[in-house]
Amino acid sequence: MTADWTPEDEATWQSTFERQVRGEVRLGHQDDEDLLSGIGDWIDDEDEIPDPAKDGLKAHVRSRLAAERAILASEAAAWPQTTDCDRLDAAIASLQDDGIVLWAVSPCCNTCTMAEFPDYVEFLAKEDAGLETRLRGYAYFIEQNMADSLAEGTDIHVYLGYGSTRGEEGDAYPSAALAIGREVVAALDAAGLTTDWPEDLGKKIQLSLDWKRRPE
Repeated sequence: MTADWTPEDEATWQSTFERQVRGEVRLGHQDDEDLLSGIGDWIDDEDEIPDPAKDGLKAHVRSRLAAERAILASEAAAWPQTTDCDRLDAAIASLQDDGIVLWAVSPCCNTCTMAEFPDYVEFLAKEDAGLETRLRGYAYFIEQNMADSLAEGTDIHVYLGYGSTRGEEGDAYPSAALAIGREVVAALDAAGLTTDWPEDLGKKIQLSLDWKRRPE
C-alpha cells in the first residue's frame, strides 16, 4: 500500500462503489457477473487507486452486491402487485404489437442507441417474427445516469426520444415522427403512467416512474 493511500481514501472509494452497486441493483439491467466485471474494470483503470488496494475494493464490492440484492428482495416483498415497471412493460408490449419499439434503458447515449437499434430489432424479432415487417416507429430512453439517480431513490424521470422508421423525407418526416410520439404517450398513459410532452418535435417525452423492478 502506498503512503499516499489513507483509510479516508479507501472509505471514499468504497462509498462510490457502494452507490454504483445500489443503483445498478435497483435498475435491474445487469446480472451479477456483468456488474462485477464492469466495476472491476473501473477499479483496475482508476489511477488514483494503488494496485495493492484494488483487490480489497473488489472484495468489498462483491460483499456489497450480496447485501444490496438481499435489501432489494426484502423491499420487493412489500411492493404493490403492479409497479410502474410492470406498467412500463405492458406499454412496451402494446406498442410493439402496433409496430413501435420502445427500447427501455438503451445504450449510453442517443447516438449509440440509434446505431444499435437495428440489432435490437433483430434481437426482438427472434421472438416476434412479424416485427420487422410491421415496424414503423421507435422510442427509447437511455441508461445514462439512471443508476446514479436510483442510488438516491426510486422516483425518477426519464426522457424518451422517438421517431418514424418508414423512411419519410423532408417535410413529411416531422408529422410522421410526431404521430409516433403521440402513440407512445397514449400507450404510456393508458398503462397508468405519467407523461409530460408539449407535442413538440424538439422536445423529448418526459416519463415519471417509481422504479421498482422486481428481481428475477
